[in-house]
Amino acid sequence: MCLALLWCLQMVAAPPAGVASASSGAGAFDPRHAIDGDHGTRWASDMRDGEWWQLALAQPQCIAGIKIDWETAYAEQYHVDVAGADTNWHTVYATSDGDGQTDFIFFAPVTAAFVRINCERRATGWGNSIYELALLAATNAPRLVASTAGADPAALMDGPTTGSRWPSPKRSPSVV
Repeated sequence: MCLALLWCLQMVAAPPAGVASASSGAGAFDPRHAIDGDHGTRWASDMRDGEWWQLALAQPQCIAGIKIDWETAYAEQYHVDVAGADTNWHTVYATSDGDGQTDFIFFAPVTAAFVRINCERRATGWGNSIYELALLAATNAPRLVASTAGADPAALMDGPTTGSRWPSPKRSPSVV
C-alpha cells in the first residue's frame, strides 16, 4: 500500500495549467508563482487573515486531491473549495491545525473548473505563503476497498462531512 501511495503522490509533480489569482500578492509574490514549477518562487498574501488563492483551470478536470507546499508563513486554519463552470463552490477539505509542511490532501473525485485555498487564520504574524501547488487526477488517486459487503469505504475520505462513517459488523475482522 505504501509503495502504491508513494507512486500516486509522485504523479502530482506537474504544475496544473490555468490562471492563478488571489486576494493579494503581486510582483515577486504573484499568485502564478504557486504553479510555476519553481520552488524558488512563491505566492505570498498580505499579513492578515481571510486571504485566498485560486486557480481557474484551463479545462475542467476530475481531481481527487491536492498537494500544497507551504512556506514558513502558512495558514493554520484553511479549507479547499472547488467549483464547476457554474462557480457553485463546495468544500472538499477543511482543517484548523495546519502545520506549514507539505500537505497531501485526498477527497472524493470531483470535476472542477476552479480550485480555491481559503486561508481563514494565519499561524504566524506574516501572511500565507505557498511555494507550489499540484492537483491529483482522480485516475491517479488511492482506491479504497472494504471487506464488508455494502460498506462504502469512501466515507473515510469524504472531507469535512461528519455525519458519515464506514460501518463494520461487531466482532468482524473487517478491514479497509
